This record gives sequence, C-alpha cells and structure tokens, in this order.
Amino acid sequence: MAAVVTAAKLALFETMLKTPTLADMLNLTPSDFEQFVAHVFRSAGYTVKVVAGQHFPYGPGVDLELYPSPGAKKPIARVEIKRYAADNRVGYEEVKGFNGILNHGEPLPGYFVTTSDFHPNARTFAADTNGRLRLLDGRQFLRYITYIRGSRVAQPDGTHRTATLTPPDWICTELTARQCDPRRTTVLTVANGRGGIGKTTSALNLAVALTQRGLRVLLVDLDGQASLSSALPLPDQNSKPPKNAPPPERQRYITDYFSGRCHTLVDLVQPTRIHNLWLIPANEELYRMDSGGSARVFEELAFVTAIHDATVRPLAGDRHDEPFDWIILDTPPAQSHYTRVALAAAHYVLVPVRGEAFGVLGINKVLSQAATMRALVGSGVRVTGCLITWWKNTKSARDVLPKLQSALDARDIKLYAHAIPYEDRIEQAHLSMVGGGIRTIFGFGSNEAAARYKDVLSELIQEVRPHVNEPGT
Repeated sequence: MAAVVTAAKLALFETMLKTPTLADMLNLTPSDFEQFVAHVFRSAGYTVKVVAGQHFPYGPGVDLELYPSPGAKKPIARVEIKRYAADNRVGYEEVKGFNGILNHGEPLPGYFVTTSDFHPNARTFAADTNGRLRLLDGRQFLRYITYIRGSRVAQPDGTHRTATLTPPDWICTELTARQCDPRRTTVLTVANGRGGIGKTTSALNLAVALTQRGLRVLLVDLDGQASLSSALPLPDQNSKPPKNAPPPERQRYITDYFSGRCHTLVDLVQPTRIHNLWLIPANEELYRMDSGGSARVFEELAFVTAIHDATVRPLAGDRHDEPFDWIILDTPPAQSHYTRVALAAAHYVLVPVRGEAFGVLGINKVLSQAATMRALVGSGVRVTGCLITWWKNTKSARDVLPKLQSALDARDIKLYAHAIPYEDRIEQAHLSMVGGGIRTIFGFGSNEAAARYKDVLSELIQEVRPHVNEPGT
C-alpha cells in the first residue's frame, strides 16, 4: 500500500522532521509535499497509501488513505493536502468538497492538512460535521510533526514510528490540557536525561528554600527509586516517638493514579515533617508500570490536567483551602513516560548538569523532550536554564565550563550563575531526613551548598517573574 520513497527523499524528510518549518515545506513540489505528509502519518503509526492520482468517483479523489496496519483492507481515514502560501487560505468550497468525498459510500473521518490556514466559514462548516472532518492548519501541523518526531520508537524493519496510532485529533479539536495560571501555582519540573546529576537533591532543596520564604510547596516524586519520598517521611503522630523508631508507613502513592486506582491527585497529597512542604510519594512499582518514551497523548494530557486541578491543595493547616504556591516535579533519569508527563505539566523546566565532558548529552535529551511536550500542550514547558551541581573546582572542571557555556549559548539556554558545590553537608542532610529527621541542608549552620541553593532560587524567581508572587503581594 505504501508508495515507494527514494532513499534521498526519505533522508530529506527525516531532516525536515528534526527542524520542521513551513518555508521548507513550501519549497517542496506539491507531489513531494504529499509524500512528506504521508511520511509524517507513517511515523504516527499508520500504513499510508498515496492515492492522489485517482479521481472521484472512480477513486477516492483525495491524497492519502490511512490504514491501521499493513494487512488492513479498509482505510480508517482519508487525508486531503493543500500546499498553500500563508496568504492563500483554504476556502469553504474546498472543505465542503472534501466532506462530500468522505460521505460517499461508507463514511470515513478525514483530515484536511494545509501549510496556510482556513477561512472562518470553512472552519464553521467543519465544526458542524460532528468531528468527522478535522482541519490541520500550518501552525498545528508543525506541532503535530514535532510531537510525532519526539515520540517515535525503532521498529524491526528499521523505521521509526509511534508504538500506537497517534492521530492529530487533540490538535484539530483543540483538546488541550487545562493549565492553571502560573500566578496561582507555579509548576516547575527538574529534569535531565542522565542519572547522578542531582535532580532530586535540587528539587528537594529548592522546595525547602521556598518554604523558608513562607510559600507552600508540593513535591511530586515521579522516580521509581523514590529517593525524594524516602527523604520526606510522614510526620510521626507520637510527639515523642521511641528512639530509632521507623517512620510511619505511607499507604498511597503516585502509582495509584497511573494504575487507575484513583482518578485525581487530590487524595495522594500528604504532609511531611517540614512546615509548608507536602509530597505525592513514589514507590518502585513505577518502574514496572513505565511504558517508555512513546506517544500516549490522552494519558499525557490527563496528567497535565490533574496536576493543574485547583482542588490539588493541602488537606489541613493554614490556608488549606488555597492552592499551592509551587508544585515541583522530580523525574527519573531515563526516556520515561513519567519524564514526558512531568515536562508536559511544567510551566518551567530546570536542568541540573554536572560540569563534565558528557554533561551536554543529558541536556540534549531533555531539550528534545521539552520541545516534544510543548508541541503536545501548545504552551509552557519553558527551560529556565541549566544548573551546575556537584561542582568541584578542579582543572578538568574549569576546562569543561567554557565548552558547556558555548553549547548552551548555541541553544539559547541560560547557565545559572551559581553552581552547587560538592559538599559533605548535603549527604549529611540526606541521612538525617531519611532517618526521619527534619534537618535539611539549611539546618547545618553556615555552609556553601545552602547559600548557593538560596542564590539559585533567587535567580529562578527572577526568571519566572512577573508570574510568581510572594505571600501577600
């Protein structure tokens, strides 16, 4: 069914997928643009037949037919394609004509793809087809390409496709996640594609530093290692617990949401032993549930909506009837479903990185994932910058720093001015908290690590202003 595409054209199409632009699409011939759109839909899991040479009523009279699998005998959707300049919008008659073809014989849904836009009356007509006819303008098509490119996985035949069929319906119908105003609750995701970078340490200490400013913070642990959850045990109901007594055991975890045992995050919010800090904990079950880095549009959008739900708030304490000031999501060091949803939910992204030769590799992964998830939600997912962690002032580290700065400058990504030093007080604080104590890095008197985290928080708040309000402002 699939039309033959030469190796040269396939290489061109793959290059266009990496950095899609409308200008490059307009430089293609109409026939090549049809083949490019077919390549995008193949990458989205479809088997595609190019039928532009057939003429209605003896053939489809459209450009592409989409099949669910190579052996399928009947198409499940049809695609009409118009490679139009920006000032040449698709009109009512063209959309109406395509709809007539979709209704001929056994009705099928259809996608009308253009590099330009649609006249308002064409959009009104499509809206009255009960979702059967879906319009994808140039801006939306770029979003679809970006999401598909970052959601494909390798197949046995050497191609790259999404693991399941991924239609552009959520874009065509503007089915997007409901994000809260960052002035109400600021959602920050801490992410890097590599492990041992200091993601959990940074998420925890920035959260504690925020509470010291009188702000109420929710931490969400999305890493199956559950290090963040171990560092923040439940408060002990006994005011004087026996010495070395284990912390109370938790009964609810983020896995309850992802497994469908609960449908909101509200009941998973739990107190910690630190004032103004709450947690949705993780456990190792997350590892077994992880579906990897392929597309799961509706699950991803559902999590974004769940995080931004106004009912996600403290269940007790001062101002318990108000939303959190900040929500910080800690992510696993992998191409994970949980990293994807955390990025999709973020207003802002912070990328910890070590000052070492391979430091840029993890940055590239998270920037690519951030672009993919921004394409999903259509806004937010802004990378505020990279934070150097575990800094040792050695010659090799100093030699790497200009290279790291240069790589970030090329990507227009900020490097935070304050690096977090390697300091034993950080590990001492971790040991204290895992043991059920409340002594954070800020409870060890004057130390450089605590001072630098406060400096980084000040930088971060400046990055996200004017969206973030201090209490009472």
